[in-house]
Amino acid sequence: MIRVKAAYIGNGIESFVERSLTDGINVIYSIDNNKGKTVLMQGIMYALGAVPTFPSGFQYREYIYIVDLNVDGKDISVLRSKNTFAVLANDGLHTFESEASFSRYWSDSIRYLPSIVKKGRNTFVGLELYTQIAFIPQDGKSSAKLLSGQFSKDDFCEMLYAIKGLDGRELDTDGEEALKKRRDELKGRLKTLTKQAAFLNERGTALSMVSATVDTRDMEELLVDLERVRKEVTDIRKKRSRLIDRLTKCQVTLDELNSLKIETKEGRLYCLECGSDRIGYRMADSGVMFDVTNSAMRFQIIGSLKERIDATRNEIDTLDQQLHKSQQNLAALLTRDSEFSLADIIACKDDFLDSRELELEMQQTRQELIEVKSALESKKSLSSELRNQQHEFSDNLVSKMNYAQRYISDNDQTTPYEALFSTNANVYSGSDETIYFASRQYALATTMDHGMPLLVDSFRGEDLSTVREERMLELYSHLQNQMIFTTTVKKEEGREKYENDSRLNAIDYSEHETDRILCKSYNDEFAAKVGEFGIVLGV
Repeated sequence: MIRVKAAYIGNGIESFVERSLTDGINVIYSIDNNKGKTVLMQGIMYALGAVPTFPSGFQYREYIYIVDLNVDGKDISVLRSKNTFAVLANDGLHTFESEASFSRYWSDSIRYLPSIVKKGRNTFVGLELYTQIAFIPQDGKSSAKLLSGQFSKDDFCEMLYAIKGLDGRELDTDGEEALKKRRDELKGRLKTLTKQAAFLNERGTALSMVSATVDTRDMEELLVDLERVRKEVTDIRKKRSRLIDRLTKCQVTLDELNSLKIETKEGRLYCLECGSDRIGYRMADSGVMFDVTNSAMRFQIIGSLKERIDATRNEIDTLDQQLHKSQQNLAALLTRDSEFSLADIIACKDDFLDSRELELEMQQTRQELIEVKSALESKKSLSSELRNQQHEFSDNLVSKMNYAQRYISDNDQTTPYEALFSTNANVYSGSDETIYFASRQYALATTMDHGMPLLVDSFRGEDLSTVREERMLELYSHLQNQMIFTTTVKKEEGREKYENDSRLNAIDYSEHETDRILCKSYNDEFAAKVGEFGIVLGV
């Protein structure tokens, strides 16, 4: 299980720290709105790589976000500043210059994140998509789509399939299309050979060499294929160039840090402008400065840089392999029309082939046609079996959603859900929306066993009745996941509504200043936490 132990938000000028969270159900409440509950929830998820959906007017890129996590009994701390991430674990400090590289670390060290096929290409899902398994924001959500980002609800379903080993989208259709084209070519070729062997008075199928219409069609198809593969080659080269640039910069920085000597027998380094003998390291597009004056911190930064260099080299090697394959495809397309089949030769020349040669050619063609058909049939059978498994998984997931819906609503006559997402024409709203998202989150937690903390900002929405809220909390209380919910309490309900509930940990934000959760009183604690990462504030 993954549990949030504490959360920190700040920049040295103003800060906030939340350390009251427990392993079970946590309800953060306030009598009035705008007490900072959403900023905290968004800050936690933003630190974990989620799509930022902070309240309008909150300049979230000006702050540093840290969460203390317990992952299967091991404590780690995750820091995010803009697109820079840092992880402090038992094995030292790890730094990452993007959400993608942090997601790779998460997949390798915390929880597996799969790749899916998107637009015919292998795409790593990352935490941008994965966190939507567990997080329900107050604003911007819809039962018919995901939060804003590069992924769609179909991609979300493919991610679930992939985690369960049921990923069904294929990398691209090139392989299958090539088989189908080859099958059609062989059929036409066999037909032509049969006629030629019989009387040699048939010219066979219409050929591009003697037909302007077919020539135009073939040329158009060739140009489309060439453009597609050319774009693949160009995109891969661009990605490789960016990685090589990153590798070079990391290597230069590593060399500088390895050669850095703050103090020697002959003297000590000082800044000419301020006189300081402290030296910092800042990653690209980062708002934080790591203090590398201390040798222990410098060695951790060096170790993290070496990890990034190794990871970048591996990515370059992978791209090199992809580039080689695409270049081979491009070369094959460019030389395709120079290779003529036997039918082409007979149609365009008057050469006579003796019957034994034709018979041998026909036998070879028949055998290859059998093999191609067998490959296509095997592919079809596998896809059919996989689709059945996916349907079974989806049916089970939706069944659990409907169970949760009936439990919360206390009504067996409610219209059942038919899929994980609703249609654009049937978007849920009001209490129906609240129950839908609770049901989906419950079903994902019980079906996927992802172990993520469940965060719901404004968990009872605007219209959920007290009875249904009670049943929702009862349903969630049977889960092993940590839960962090927020809500605004009606004045007539009072603080006692949650303070007297033994199932949960009630955290009162009513005394916070309106629209200003961050303040100076937390600065020392925040600075101490940031200092654990070797970061210097205000630089």
